Amino acid sequence: FQWLMSFVNRQSAETMPELEPRFAISILISSEFLKMDKLVAQSLDYIHDHINEIMASNCNISCIPEAIFRQLAKRFDDPWEIEQIQDRKNKIRGKLFE
Repeated sequence: FQWLMSFVNRQSAETMPELEPRFAISILISSEFLKMDKLVAQSLDYIHDHINEIMASNCNISCIPEAIFRQLAKRFDDPWEIEQIQDRKNKIRGKLFE
């Protein structure tokens, strides 16, 4: 919540709070719930770019709504990119391949 308030109250794009792997999924879900489309897109881009760090943080990927997960999957335009995800328990890779 504090991160979202910092995002909303920022003075410019340069003062945007930085996302971190440990709470990127929470920010994504909250921003989608609050209909903050620009932040949803930024969060999805961040998750795509930092998926291995996010997977290492043991966050709950399964709580991402299906429509938002489809948007995330579209960012993985190459199957080899999905194959490179470090996901020993197959929490996300199989779903991305679908």
